Amino acid sequence: MKKTLVRILVLAMVLLCLPGTGAFAEEDYTDVSDHVLQAGGWLPEAAEVQAATGFDVNAVKQAIYNGLSARAATINIQAYNVPTEDVGGVYQEVLNENPELFFVNSGFSYYSYGTCVTSITPDYNTAYGDGDVTDYQNTVQQILGMLDPNWSDEEKLLFLHDYLVTHCEYDTSLQRHNAHDALVVGSAVCQGYALAFNDLCRKAGITSSVISSQTLNHAWNLVTADGANCYVDCTWDDPSNGWYEAYCGHRNFMLSRDAFHAGVSGARAHNSEDWTTGTVNVYESMATTTQYDSAWWQDGKGVITAVPLIGHIAAYTVGNDFDNVYMRDMSGSSVTTLSLPASAYWNVWGESGSYWSMNYSSAATLDGVFYFTLPTEIWSLSLEGEMECVYQMTEDECAQGYLYGIVSDGGTLYYNLGTQAYNTSFQRADFEPSTVTGESGGFTYVGHADGMATITGCALTGEVVIPSTLGDFTVTSLGSELFEGRGDITSVTIPATVTYFGNDPTDNDWDYVFSYCLGLENIFVDENNPTFQSVNGVLYSKDKKTLINYPCNHPGEVFHISSDTLCCTSFAACQNLKFLVLDNPDTSWYTYTFNNTGALTVFYLDGGAAAQKVREEIAAGRVYESDHTRCRLVSAIHIYRLPDQLEFIENEAFQATGLQYLGVPDSCMHIGAGAFAGGALEYVHVGAQTVIDEGAFDSTAVIDRE
Repeated sequence: MKKTLVRILVLAMVLLCLPGTGAFAEEDYTDVSDHVLQAGGWLPEAAEVQAATGFDVNAVKQAIYNGLSARAATINIQAYNVPTEDVGGVYQEVLNENPELFFVNSGFSYYSYGTCVTSITPDYNTAYGDGDVTDYQNTVQQILGMLDPNWSDEEKLLFLHDYLVTHCEYDTSLQRHNAHDALVVGSAVCQGYALAFNDLCRKAGITSSVISSQTLNHAWNLVTADGANCYVDCTWDDPSNGWYEAYCGHRNFMLSRDAFHAGVSGARAHNSEDWTTGTVNVYESMATTTQYDSAWWQDGKGVITAVPLIGHIAAYTVGNDFDNVYMRDMSGSSVTTLSLPASAYWNVWGESGSYWSMNYSSAATLDGVFYFTLPTEIWSLSLEGEMECVYQMTEDECAQGYLYGIVSDGGTLYYNLGTQAYNTSFQRADFEPSTVTGESGGFTYVGHADGMATITGCALTGEVVIPSTLGDFTVTSLGSELFEGRGDITSVTIPATVTYFGNDPTDNDWDYVFSYCLGLENIFVDENNPTFQSVNGVLYSKDKKTLINYPCNHPGEVFHISSDTLCCTSFAACQNLKFLVLDNPDTSWYTYTFNNTGALTVFYLDGGAAAQKVREEIAAGRVYESDHTRCRLVSAIHIYRLPDQLEFIENEAFQATGLQYLGVPDSCMHIGAGAFAGGALEYVHVGAQTVIDEGAFDSTAVIDRE
């Protein structure tokens, strides 16, 4: 009897949330912006969704998140029996826990039956489109892609903190609150910083929560670093009075509760006790580690610029030390102190003999090398501790200010040029580290900071073998016009290390490295080269889709190709070639592909890209009898083809005919003496097994046995 009563009560509660049970469908609207961070609100001081409500909160949140991510017009949650008084709390938690939903407003409509919500109609911010979502996702992935998977949580947190501080500035208009503002726009208030840092940490595998205090009117983060809890405040490590881009404080980085509350080493005191995640007062309940309260970044006046990492090695300067740069092994905490090439005193602009009381050197990385600034110079710093001046300010730059900060962004180094460290406008300029020019073994080369080299000159003649190394550098590229016009080169061998021509590995300049080398017979390539290959002395891309260069003095009068593309000078100035057969109807080429080839005839197939190119060449006056003759372009239909199954051609059978181009079927086993003598025949294709009697063709006819 008792069990039956329980079942009846449960059934009655469920029926209250279903249609057709006496409850009426109602539409209502609520706005939870007061407690939504990206709307400028603050987290509630106590949990708004109670465990005793009797529904699966996590399942409801997942359903709402899925719907919002898909920009669903309506999200059905009827199956979860969510009471109307709890739906707002659930909704705000979804938004606060998922910064990538920056495009969702905090107000929404909902339908209910009885006491339960059946569906939600979200309100989306139409100022954000799909492109904004893609930009945000790409930015997050780009940042996460910079993380070394071997880094500890401490190292990851240092990188993410420094990236956010140096790539976002405080929004003094107080209008930008979300993660998109912080990461894509690059300007936000504290909610935007905290939400962006939270998203980056979580996606990097680090436990993180946003903390807010209505008393302080502020938000920051609680993180777990290698199993220990501590606090990080990116906003208060990023000053708002126009400091240079590389400025990055660390006084609010990875502190304990007590240190955060009181402020240490000049940090701003978070002196309130209403620190909440929205579910719990973490000031009262969360134990945090003190191990970072006296960390190296807190010493003295602290590290005031971003700390770049190469592996586990960090390089940095300290604000009150004008003479040293430090390299720290973060995996073992050992520190190497190196003397700066010159004392780092930044003069007060316009005041001779007066200087600022801070060292404003900053460091960044590019291609496995550290770079740091002095007032008018940029220096490289190797992992071995070797320093070299790689840039000096120009006279024009010296008239505009000093170097304040260097940052690495998207694979490029940038420096700030200004008259003082703060409250001024800065000129941002990109910087390419200087290179080393050397000579070795008959080659001139340029060595780059990443240990790679480009060969820019060659004094050798005859058979040239490109080395894989020169000095301390790996040879990875050839200058874009390295051998152009050289008549004293007979062959070139390319090693596996050379993967591009020119200066840009993403934009191969394949056209002129070997162009117009009238004595060049062959180009050979190491079989392990990932970019190029050689087939019988002819240079192709690795996939053979592009024929890069047919050497000018390559032996043979006939050549067949099936590549998709010919480069600008692939067949320019060929000395021996008389007939080129395009076996691919879609082969395309450039204007000067056949420049200065003399009597070259190119056979092409109708109906593809090649035929279209021919029409363009004819229209431009670059074929036949024009003053700009490049070659003769002849459709393959002009090749007179003898019938298939033909076995014998008797003596003098076609003597003195007007045929120019002839195709003999492979079935033909024998061609008799004088068969095509005395005629106009220029080209004949015959099978490899066909027996040709002496005198069957005039000596001027080119026989193609391919």
